[in-house]
Amino acid sequence: MILKAEFKQGQLTLGDKPLPVTVRDVGGNVLLLEAEDGDVILMDVSRFLLYALTDEKFICGYIEV
Repeated sequence: MILKAEFKQGQLTLGDKPLPVTVRDVGGNVLLLEAEDGDVILMDVSRFLLYALTDEKFICGYIEV
């Protein structure tokens, strides 16, 4: 799956769904994004991979920025 993503200050948009997020650098080109509603996204920026647990569903895919 390829997900279209856009970053702005304090916000990640996946497809057409904007998510307010807090970004934490966990090292090794990996970011942890925490949404206000409790969703968690782990992003490997070196390989453009995204792992997310959102709405009780697990999502994994490549991102296009």
